[in-house]
Amino acid sequence: MKVMNRILIYMSALLMPFLMASCVSGLTEELGEPDNADCYGVYFPSQAGTGDHQVGPDDAKSMKFSLRRLNTRGSVVVPVIIESSEAGVFTASEVCFEEDSPTAEIEVFFPTIKLGVKYDCTLKVEGSEFVSSYSQNATHLSFSVTCVKWKKVIGDAGETTGLWRDGIFPEWFSVARPNLEQAVEIYEREDLPGYYRIYDVYGATYMTNMFGMDASSVCLEKHYTYIDATDPEKVWIPTFKTGIVMSADYGEISIASYVTENKEFDASISSIYGTLKDGVITFPSNALHMHLAVLGWYPSNSYSLHRIILPGYRALETNISVNAGVTGANGKLPVRVDFGVDIKTVKLHAVEGDIPESEIAALAESIAAGTEKANLDDMRNSGEVLLSFDKTGDYTVIAVGLDLNGKLANYAFDKFGYKTDNSEKPVELNFGLIRSNKYLPDGMTEENSLELYVNGKDIKRLHLGLYEKEKYDKDPQLYQDALGDMQLNEASLARVNGEGLSLVQSGLAPGTEYILILRAYNGYSEEDYFCCETTGGEWDYRLAFYDEGDTDLDKMMNVIDRTNWYGTYNYYAMEGSSSRYCLGEVVIEDSETVYSGQKCVKVSGLFPHLRKTYKVTDDSMDFYYYGGYIWNYDLRLDYFIFEGMYVYTSALLYATNGSAYGGQGGLYGVFVQKNGKAGAKPCIALLDTGMAANAGIDVTFSGFALLGYEDSDHTVSIGLLDLVESIVLVPKDQDPDPLYPEKEVEEEEMETAGLKMLYNMSNQKHYMNLVETSEGFMMSLIDRNREKKVVHNYFDIDSAYML
Repeated sequence: MKVMNRILIYMSALLMPFLMASCVSGLTEELGEPDNADCYGVYFPSQAGTGDHQVGPDDAKSMKFSLRRLNTRGSVVVPVIIESSEAGVFTASEVCFEEDSPTAEIEVFFPTIKLGVKYDCTLKVEGSEFVSSYSQNATHLSFSVTCVKWKKVIGDAGETTGLWRDGIFPEWFSVARPNLEQAVEIYEREDLPGYYRIYDVYGATYMTNMFGMDASSVCLEKHYTYIDATDPEKVWIPTFKTGIVMSADYGEISIASYVTENKEFDASISSIYGTLKDGVITFPSNALHMHLAVLGWYPSNSYSLHRIILPGYRALETNISVNAGVTGANGKLPVRVDFGVDIKTVKLHAVEGDIPESEIAALAESIAAGTEKANLDDMRNSGEVLLSFDKTGDYTVIAVGLDLNGKLANYAFDKFGYKTDNSEKPVELNFGLIRSNKYLPDGMTEENSLELYVNGKDIKRLHLGLYEKEKYDKDPQLYQDALGDMQLNEASLARVNGEGLSLVQSGLAPGTEYILILRAYNGYSEEDYFCCETTGGEWDYRLAFYDEGDTDLDKMMNVIDRTNWYGTYNYYAMEGSSSRYCLGEVVIEDSETVYSGQKCVKVSGLFPHLRKTYKVTDDSMDFYYYGGYIWNYDLRLDYFIFEGMYVYTSALLYATNGSAYGGQGGLYGVFVQKNGKAGAKPCIALLDTGMAANAGIDVTFSGFALLGYEDSDHTVSIGLLDLVESIVLVPKDQDPDPLYPEKEVEEEEMETAGLKMLYNMSNQKHYMNLVETSEGFMMSLIDRNREKKVVHNYFDIDSAYML
């Protein structure tokens, strides 16, 4: 596929300088002599203790390391060379391999090291009798040691603990209590003020409280976390292991500051440091990264919430926000002002005009200093004020927060338009829905898509919702309230105010009436607009969209026994297309996998393109079973061999915005049926669990993106193998006339469908893992989904075809 070729070409380009250097070297080097026939092949295996190492003044001043040999004949004493940064500091025991033993040990002594001095040491084995000239095994080992004395940080009033607030795990995992704070003991290096360490910050108690369930099983190791705040303006955390293993597939999680001091990151990056001020250490967005062995490094702490407070201090709450509303019928415009407890007074000041931010900052300082008098009443508590002005126009309101000492603590502002009772500032908006076959060559027909156009003048804010008219009519207020979640971004709004926003929204069902709702604000007035259009063709339950509100409760009561799920189903999904078609058969049957004491169910046939193109016969996935529901348990399929190459696979969760996410529990199966629809029959729909929304990520899962990898650790991607979404399973015996696509999806089309997904996946700001530590959270989530009211907005600018 082209995707695979592009990735391989890119990798080749990266490797070209090294390949060229290797070729040049190969032309000038002569072949070396063969190894000594009696060579022992001694080497240092990978082991703990390498790198930087610290000991306390009262700790033992020695370290032990292992050596191995490939030739185990007889016993032998191996000489080891010691190289160090200071002569005479390091001595070592004799290395003796016992008769036929493959391993030996060396103990290195350093009794005279001084406090606070870093000493480097390298152990080497040399000589053709002992080491191979051609082996890749390490013949040397390096480490450093520093004698450090730590003292416990005590607050001025005798406080013995500080606070650690995590801002990382909530971005990756579904936690019950995000950004939870815990008390921690903090120690400081006596010889290096500002250099701190904390032991086991992600311990079992903290993780259990964070996840709201027993998390002791994932807390496998205890480590120190170091914080370098020796420069208060450039605080950073050296790379450390958390001791947390959420899944055996992903390995132990590590965390590090995104700075050049951490060698894991390229020296060319722009380092992002934290700061220490008044005993509080904070980190800006993306200053910290999280690492999983399989997935690599990804930015975290996007909301700047990770924080460490030293004993005896507390974080000042000087946050302040200003949000202006819309002029009401009474001529009053509401302004909401909220501020933290450490702000004693807020001085409000309104100015006519759209004031530049640089002038606002200077004005805030003048108001705080008293050289400029605020023209509105002061506020001592958060709340809402009503403003009115003599004439229609643009205004800016500034809220200046003063601390207990009357000094400027923070400020905020908002800009808005105000209109008097006798002025007209109507919203100018032109919009509509069009049913058309104009885009038939691109797979978008009048049966599966609608063209949407919007253009206006001076629109400051615009919300759009495209809903099924039948569902909207049952609860209009529910849908209008949900409209606030879909606001156009600045780029799209600029198109509305310029050449106009035109797009084709596909993935719709035939014979279905849709309603478009727009809420537009021009800075003065806010108005709602509506229009409707019906897609062509006949309504068909196999092509309909389902949500939790369509759950077939009678059928679900009859599938409490998992065996009632077993059978053969016609498989309807979108595979690189704009319409759902029958792609073959899916079989649900018994599985040998046991999860939390219960057997799973096996689902086979979800990836027809994989089967056709790569001749894979087993594409089965395990789904966990609970109370009549199933959800994806494991996203990894077995490897397969294609054209002599091993290909390892992972079925990431595919979101409607074109991103992909790894982990468990993103989709769950439920029997559904459209009530009151002629010809409706029960079928299985794979629905979004809402886990991403629970974790604060605004995506809706719609299917699976199957990726291939060159290695079993899933670190080297070779591209997209299959992409399926909008999945519905129809019992085969109830579907005698399946709706097959007019033509099979070709590799070129699969690549086109997947290129955007691959780009977003590699560049997205939040790579959410969604790995669960227990089935308990998933079960409670399913229980909540049974009762919740779902609003599905078909307008998705990320997946739409822009005109």
